[in-house]
Amino acid sequence: MKKYLLVITILCSTVLARSVHAAGTFQLISPTTLSNAYTNVPYTATINFIYSGSYIPGVSLVSGMLPGGLFLGSVNQGANGVDSVTLSGTPTLSGSYPIILVLTDNNGALLTENYNLTVIYGGSFTLTSSSTLPEGSTASPYFGGLNLDYTGSYIPNGTFSGLPSGVTASNVKVLGASTDSQTGVVTTKCSIQFSGTPLASGNYTPVLSLTDLRGTTATFTLQLQIVGTTSSSPLPVISPAQPATPSTTSGTDPVGTNILTPDGTVSMIASDGTRRPYTSAGAFLSYGFNSWGGVVTASAADTALSVGSFIPPRDGKIICSNKGLDTGTCYLITNGQKAGFTSATIFKGLGFSFSSTTAGDVSWMTSTNAVSSANSAHLPGTLINNGGTYELVTTSGFIGIPDAATLQSWGYTFSDAVPANIVDKSLTQTSVLTARQAGQLLP
Repeated sequence: MKKYLLVITILCSTVLARSVHAAGTFQLISPTTLSNAYTNVPYTATINFIYSGSYIPGVSLVSGMLPGGLFLGSVNQGANGVDSVTLSGTPTLSGSYPIILVLTDNNGALLTENYNLTVIYGGSFTLTSSSTLPEGSTASPYFGGLNLDYTGSYIPNGTFSGLPSGVTASNVKVLGASTDSQTGVVTTKCSIQFSGTPLASGNYTPVLSLTDLRGTTATFTLQLQIVGTTSSSPLPVISPAQPATPSTTSGTDPVGTNILTPDGTVSMIASDGTRRPYTSAGAFLSYGFNSWGGVVTASAADTALSVGSFIPPRDGKIICSNKGLDTGTCYLITNGQKAGFTSATIFKGLGFSFSSTTAGDVSWMTSTNAVSSANSAHLPGTLINNGGTYELVTTSGFIGIPDAATLQSWGYTFSDAVPANIVDKSLTQTSVLTARQAGQLLP
């Protein structure tokens, strides 16, 4: 760590009409210890003092330097004769910074105080999904995931020890980032995917070790049970199926084919030439046109495709979280994000039923505004029943449904529909639904 010497001198400059004592004095009333600062995190430290004299104290940096990104403000005159000096900003470099604070005036009043400001690298890791992984079986491929939040300026790296033989873990994958509007802290959402076929049953305690380029580390101990013959994992055993006819040009299966790669990941071949992994079994099944019997073993060409973006649960589905701190919370999936409900009354008032929800891992998904009124329009992706006419809500109105066959081609059933409310009835039709084509996920 680098060490710097900082001298802050407060000088008197102008005559002030304030309470004058026989002799000017300074009395420090703040603690002599500064709280730690963190790189890339906004910081403020206020030093309060009482000055008795006939001058306005000023402040200047006489020698030394503040940590990069921090600034010294001017003297603030407060109530009851209490003045203050503020250090603020967002430090960019870690280290230990000695600071000598000198308060003085033109009459020779003097107070010197030593400080030390420690700036710590601001990276941190937080596990946001359960440390107990889904149960697996030696009889079927394993598919699971782990989610975490990372604050810092670098892409983190993760390593495992103690995984069951036959099961491997991906490196840390970045799902997205968000910035706190008040603190400015950037939080990166990450995931780790597990795949493979366990070779031996038992109770395992894998250890995840995380680090970044600046040396920030964290360790998490996980729990994983592998049974010998059966599994309560949300992914059932995938039955053998006849593979779709491969493309004669690239050797890959056709666009829209759901494939099982050797690492145990279930993905869809997308029209952009990638294979897009489903985030969970719940996400896979939320698309009603999917079935486990339709998943085929990936060809070598399929496996060689680059990995595209993850496929979230289908818009319009109600998914109740089964992992992370919000376990049990039910969300409506809309525009690829999750929207909570401020109360069960509003949830039911919009026509939704807890009996028709699906459990799944949505801890990694970005949240949008919670639904706070039963009198608001249903969110995009919701299928509504408008007096016997079925409509699909979009961001700009609704899509009309021409017939049952077209609706069912997208995996919807009429039981998915909720009653339209008065706000829905004011929406305008923007288009008519057409039959789903291979590779399409949403209308």
